[in-house]
Amino acid sequence: FPSHDTDEQTNLFVRCSNESYKDSKKDKTVETLTKARPYAQAQKGLMNQTVLTISILGNPRIKPGDKIGSVTRNLKLSRSLTLSDQFYIEPGSVIACRIHGEKSTYNQLEDPHGRLVTLHQGDLVVGALGHRNALHGYEGIMPTQLEVGDTLHMLNMGGVMGLCQSYNPEVGAPFRLEVLGQVMQFPEFQSRKGQPAHISMGALPPRDPSVRCPVVYIAGTCMNAGKTAACCAVIRNFSQRGLRIGGVKLTGVSLQRDILSMRDYGASEILS
Repeated sequence: FPSHDTDEQTNLFVRCSNESYKDSKKDKTVETLTKARPYAQAQKGLMNQTVLTISILGNPRIKPGDKIGSVTRNLKLSRSLTLSDQFYIEPGSVIACRIHGEKSTYNQLEDPHGRLVTLHQGDLVVGALGHRNALHGYEGIMPTQLEVGDTLHMLNMGGVMGLCQSYNPEVGAPFRLEVLGQVMQFPEFQSRKGQPAHISMGALPPRDPSVRCPVVYIAGTCMNAGKTAACCAVIRNFSQRGLRIGGVKLTGVSLQRDILSMRDYGASEILS
């Protein structure tokens, strides 16, 4: 990931009024406000890196009443976010958007606690880039590039965002999203060096492969085929026999509700 110095870049935005400004500390001219391009180009040094600090610049703050998707839950995001106008174009990259339009069906977002909240025009939402192929929902793809102000679509209730290609008439057209910026994370304590937020940052570390346990694998032909229901029935049966069970949702665009159901039926550990 590229690094961002938010202190220097914030000074850049607050102080500049033209295409460049004079840095009094370094006595040199610094270019400003470059366009967003894919991360691969950033690696090649084809652009400057600029960061928006929402609270300082007066742009919309992620505040109580706005929504953070459960797809980002492992990052434990706060409601005050730092956004960049450069985007890391990869599945799982975390971005902030604004909702446009109203819907009466498929109009909810699952939050990091597994609670469904209703989306409305103007809401600020945080989710992750991705693709989806859902027979009873939306089919969507990853964007190849992004700029602030571009349009994406909400592809599932967990907060996956992409470009919708087709949809099931029963759920209606997806919410239209106005892209606000790439969410930044600051993993080093007391450091101002930021990195583009990605859901992999909250992934579990690899475990010793020599530690093994029996696995029951359940597969289905499509969404709503009954995979989670079958899994919950197996978990309940094993749990009643005194076994300690872990429930996992390995594939698809998983929601908290799937693994929370497994816990309700007796799983002591749940993951997705």
